[in-house]
Formats: sequence, C-alpha cells, structure tokens
Amino acid sequence: MFSILQKKSTKVSSTAFSDFVNQSSSGEKKRVFKAAIKQSSASQAKIMQQACIL
Repeated sequence: MFSILQKKSTKVSSTAFSDFVNQSSSGEKKRVFKAAIKQSSASQAKIMQQACIL
C-alpha cells in the first residue's frame, strides 16, 4: 500500500551549472557569483535610469 504513495525519483542528466556547483572550490564560486551579481546590478541600474528618464 505504501509503495503506491511513494514518489519514484528519476535521475536527470547533470548540467554545466550543476557540475560547476558540485566540483568547484568555494573561492571559484564566490568569484563567479560576485561577477554575475555585479553584471546584473549594473543592468538593473541601467533599466531604472531609463525608466526615470521616461
């Protein structure tokens, strides 16, 4: 009866992102995520400036 209620998990193939998270050092992760945050913040600031001009 309980076997009906249990979900069967299926393994999915790994992605480049999951490989990076699982295999890189904490320093490398910090460097990459810090760069991504800087880029996204700059992009958001640009969008906000354009919205204020309009």
